[in-house]
Amino acid sequence: MLTHGPAAHFALQHFTRGLFLRVGKIDDVAAFEQLWRSMSEYALDADWSQRGLWVYGERLIGDVLGFGNETALACLPTGAAFRSRGLYERWAATHLNRDEECIVRFAQFLTTGFGAPLLLDGLRWIAAMLKANKESGLWYRDGTGEALVHLAASTLSSSGSELAEDSGVRQALIEILAALAEKSVPGALALQDRVRLVR
Repeated sequence: MLTHGPAAHFALQHFTRGLFLRVGKIDDVAAFEQLWRSMSEYALDADWSQRGLWVYGERLIGDVLGFGNETALACLPTGAAFRSRGLYERWAATHLNRDEECIVRFAQFLTTGFGAPLLLDGLRWIAAMLKANKESGLWYRDGTGEALVHLAASTLSSSGSELAEDSGVRQALIEILAALAEKSVPGALALQDRVRLVR
């Protein structure tokens, strides 16, 4: 199925949605994890950047990685997100800057139970992407700022002790909020002040 790529995006979206719906109904979730990881590796290796179809390619890769299907992925054996860290890191390095929908979906992913083990790494990846693309004019959707503000607020609520212990993650969060403040995203300045008080 995946060999058809974004040219068959409607069929592939239906296929991945149906696949994730099956997770809670099968006995061998460990086997599903292996299948899912193989599919994710295939999607990351594939060239789905065809002109006129690249947006669908980005969306499909996110679908395969489980963005929006975190409840299904939570049925996988404990530690599945951490075991898949390399896949998400690779995706973040090469896809996070391609479309704002990628940023929004990843920010939402990190606030879920399944994505939580990757939260601190995810903050670093987002901060690095924003820093590298500061002058690119990447930002044009209102929902991007809202998603990142929600991510920052969730991080402060759920990971305050980790922020206090890890100056690198704390700095990454400050940099994300600084980028949001430059765009006049509501709530960014207040959250930036809260992060600076974490010790």
